[in-house]
Amino acid sequence: MAERKSGEMKQYTIDTNVLRYKANSKAEPSHKKAAKLFWKQVIQEIQDGEAVIGVPQEVIRELKIQSFTLSPKENEHISDLLELCQEVLPDLANINIEHKIREMSAYVRSEFTTVVDERKMEYPAVADSRILHAAYYSDSVLVTSNIKDFSYTHCYLTIGIDYMIY
Repeated sequence: MAERKSGEMKQYTIDTNVLRYKANSKAEPSHKKAAKLFWKQVIQEIQDGEAVIGVPQEVIRELKIQSFTLSPKENEHISDLLELCQEVLPDLANINIEHKIREMSAYVRSEFTTVVDERKMEYPAVADSRILHAAYYSDSVLVTSNIKDFSYTHCYLTIGIDYMIY
């Protein structure tokens, strides 16, 4: 993704865990702390008119499924966080795009094992492929804490995807 010009809005695309770690009081302390710092920063950026948060449709679907196993307090906290998000990113991925993302990841894993520790690199799940595509399509920064799920993402920087792992 190109450098943002002065006065241009930052756009973040958030992964499900960005909401879950902020809302879950029992989350691993380092994840909880990182999520808290991210949300503090981005809320200020939103208030200053500097940033927009996008939520992929896939994240909404994942949260709906996960909501059945979450406490009412955690569900409420996630709902409050979602209200801060100004955009629901459209579901533009299709089976061919998802397959290409997974295929590219497999290629990177097979060809660059000296660069990428393949034990830590996972083939992206379909849901992760959809989230990655939403970030790419919206020209935004993908925010996640799932290093394994998105470890292949650094290979995509040459095609215009920035990401932030907190």
